[in-house]
Amino acid sequence: MARVPTGGRDGPRGLDGASLEEVAGGASGLAARLATEGLRQLALEAVLEAPSSPRPARPPRGRRGRNLSPLVKWPGSKMLIVKELAALAPLRFARYHEPFVGGGALFFAMRPERSFLSDLNAELVNLYLTVRDEPEALVSALGRHENTRERFYAVRGLDPSALAPVERAARTLYLNRTCFNGLYRVNGRGLFNVPYGDQAREAYFQPDLLRRAHLALRGAEISCEDFAACAERARPGDFVYLDPPYPAGLNGGPGFKYQPDGFSLEEQHRVADLFRRLDARGCLVMASNADCPLTRELYRGYLVDELRVTRFIGGCLARRGRAAEIVVRNYPGRRDALPGL
Repeated sequence: MARVPTGGRDGPRGLDGASLEEVAGGASGLAARLATEGLRQLALEAVLEAPSSPRPARPPRGRRGRNLSPLVKWPGSKMLIVKELAALAPLRFARYHEPFVGGGALFFAMRPERSFLSDLNAELVNLYLTVRDEPEALVSALGRHENTRERFYAVRGLDPSALAPVERAARTLYLNRTCFNGLYRVNGRGLFNVPYGDQAREAYFQPDLLRRAHLALRGAEISCEDFAACAERARPGDFVYLDPPYPAGLNGGPGFKYQPDGFSLEEQHRVADLFRRLDARGCLVMASNADCPLTRELYRGYLVDELRVTRFIGGCLARRGRAAEIVVRNYPGRRDALPGL
């Protein structure tokens, strides 16, 4: 399976408005001097030079000791309601599809044998591909980082498209676990621009979690593509879970920019159209969305369950708190919670 393209051949470039001084602050003095002289590849090697290996962080655990934590903190994560979502999933299905995989809370809870996962975020897709195909190389690369403000801005300033897939994946996971409040946000050029956070020093280094995720992803086909592509693969009897981004203001609150071009109301109509096409094909379809007049109208005629979701990810307090959501299905019934949930 093809990987996400790794970009140009000229070595890493400073991005996201990162100055040479910012890069210099996160690398050794030698790396700073070389970067100033334009020897970017050697500067990258200095930034990625291995410090002492960090102590593995203790992974968070759910009830009965089963690890419920997805690999990444992700806006709109369903981790806190995964028990309710699993109870609403069909008892039996052929294959699993999640075209807005994001943090993949439901996928990692259910761990289906055959699955198709996709997302338009190339950094996220590359991370999942690396965890599936090269978990030990990723553990090694991640262990070369350290959780300091200087290191964070040095790594954030690297061009991800110029990195090898494993180093690119390590950068993604490291920044996600050390940035401010787990927020994922990009600027108009699609570059990650969240400032440094204040997490526990080793929170980014969880090798056991990576290895468990590798086992879950072994049977997954993973791609970076538009969500509608799943309509070409889904067959009667397959289970499709749709969890699109919520546009800013959809349920009366502010939104985030997860992708350079955002996710518009027109896209919400496309998601609803995909839901109906999959329903007509004989697929088992479940969708999560904000509870508002628009979504109630888009999914009129289908089963709707209401949920209250607590949000902890956000750049300010106004973006956090309790939110009203709906879960829409084209099939009846409930299942018991999965073991360990």
